[in-house]
Amino acid sequence: MKYFAITPDDISPAQIPSCLPRLRQQGVSHLYLRAHSLHSELELLAPIIRMHEIMPIIPQVLYQSVYGTECGAHTRSTERFEPLGVPGLVQTASCHSAEQACALLDSGADYVFISPVYRPASKPGDNRPLIATDALRMLARRYGQRLVLLGGLTLQRIEELRTLLDADFSVAGISMFFSTGTADDNDSPADIHQ
Repeated sequence: MKYFAITPDDISPAQIPSCLPRLRQQGVSHLYLRAHSLHSELELLAPIIRMHEIMPIIPQVLYQSVYGTECGAHTRSTERFEPLGVPGLVQTASCHSAEQACALLDSGADYVFISPVYRPASKPGDNRPLIATDALRMLARRYGQRLVLLGGLTLQRIEELRTLLDADFSVAGISMFFSTGTADDNDSPADIHQ
C-alpha cells in the first residue's frame, strides 16, 4: 500500500517544510501539491520534498522538462490525460467512476485516484455518489496498488476496506494527513460506504 498526501487548499509554501517529517513518519511516499498557493514555488519546494524521500506530484499542466523525473505529474478528472512520454516519470490521474479508472490505468497512468469512497471531510457539501464496493473490489484485484482510494478515509476505514476488497490498493487523503483529528467523528449512515 502506498500513501499519497494531498495538500489542503489553504496551505502556504512556508508550511510545507514543517509538514514533511510528519508525512514521512506517516508513511507518505507521494505528495500531490494541489493547492494553487504552491504553484509559483514548485521549483523551490520539489527538492525540499525529495530530501524527505517523498515524491512531489504537480499538476500536469505545470510540468516542465526541467523537472525530469524528480516530480510526478497529475491530471485532474476535468482534464484530458495524455502520457508525457518521459521515461521514469510517475503520472497520476483522478476520476469518479470505475470505467474512467480502467481507461486511465490502461492508457498509461501509473496511479489513479478514485473518489469518493466515503464522504470526504475536506468537502462537506460533496454529494456525488460513492463508488460501489463491487467496483472497488474489481479495480483493486485488477490494478492493485495502482488504484488509489480517496475520500473520507481514516485508518479504521482503510482496515475495513482491506477486508471488504480482499486485494491490494493505495490510499490518498487531505484530512487524513493534514488534520490534527480524523474524520471518524463525522461518520453518519449517509457517509458510510455501501
